[in-house]
Amino acid sequence: MALGLALRELQNIHPVPTVLDRGRIVFSRRNWNGVHPCTYVQGVLWYGVNSASADMNSNWNITESQKRLSSYDGRPRRFESIVRSVSNRHGVDPDLVWAVMKAESNFNPHARSRKGAGGLMQLMPGTARQHKVADIYNPVENINGGVRHLQLLLNRFRGDVRLAVAAYNAGARTVDRYRDIPPYSETRRYVLRVLAYYQFYSGRGENPDGDVRR
Repeated sequence: MALGLALRELQNIHPVPTVLDRGRIVFSRRNWNGVHPCTYVQGVLWYGVNSASADMNSNWNITESQKRLSSYDGRPRRFESIVRSVSNRHGVDPDLVWAVMKAESNFNPHARSRKGAGGLMQLMPGTARQHKVADIYNPVENINGGVRHLQLLLNRFRGDVRLAVAAYNAGARTVDRYRDIPPYSETRRYVLRVLAYYQFYSGRGENPDGDVRR
């Protein structure tokens, strides 16, 4: 519900600050509606915010979405253990990792972009070197590098998922310059796609690609 609201507001180019606090994403609309808790995120305490309505007693060892993970939603089971272990290690919501991976490569470990990004999470050569990824087409190395990079961006933008995702696409310095999602149609579409997949994989929305069950 709240994430759907955030998506609609993003489509209308309204800022929707997003913060993390003790394992929950909170989409904040600074009006009479106040704070809207959205979904849980694995990890440590992220920058204290007003999240009185959030449930702080969640066990994030295994998410509900991980328990029900199957081929019906299109996520390849062969990457499940990798995503879970790497997400646990770096304190990033695995559903967000799945969403970025889906938008970046459609789960193709051999994907390569015209700009030179490669692998499941489409790491650029510089990003791969930054995170000591020797083989970007190795799923374990690629996911580890991509999740580490996502963690750095979440930390840099104080848990704002919108800005972290935008920076994954357009670069952190570009997001710093605009102090918001850059006004690039490609980046705005990318953020909408990732958030839509994130909502779906978190069990709070419809599949953006339609029903993929066989």
